[in-house]
Amino acid sequence: MSNYVWEPDRRHSPRIDLMVAIRGDLMALNEAARVLQLSESGMMVETTVPLSPRDAHEFRLNLNGHPLQVKTRVIHTRMAVDRDDVTYVSGLEFVDVNEAAASELQAFIAKAAGSEKSEERPGS
Repeated sequence: MSNYVWEPDRRHSPRIDLMVAIRGDLMALNEAARVLQLSESGMMVETTVPLSPRDAHEFRLNLNGHPLQVKTRVIHTRMAVDRDDVTYVSGLEFVDVNEAAASELQAFIAKAAGSEKSEERPGS
């Protein structure tokens, strides 16, 4: 039996599960990352290398063909093991986001959230 205690969601902005793959590039290491979830304040990514919680990490995202560079900090990370494959899933918070980048994120999220809702409706 697990002793883990679930805490309430403390996010300031809702995040969406992405139905389409968004590729992110961890710029310092030239390492690919798969974006699993995205919100206006952060994202969850899967990488093949652990991300240090002591450092800021810059990512280049491809949002529908539009490159967007964001600076992040690690909020939490966990290792995922599947047979011989090891990946790291990290929750990241955006830091120092400029107005243009924030607008692009908002527009992408609104469009993706609208797509999710239309897919949920029967007969759509």
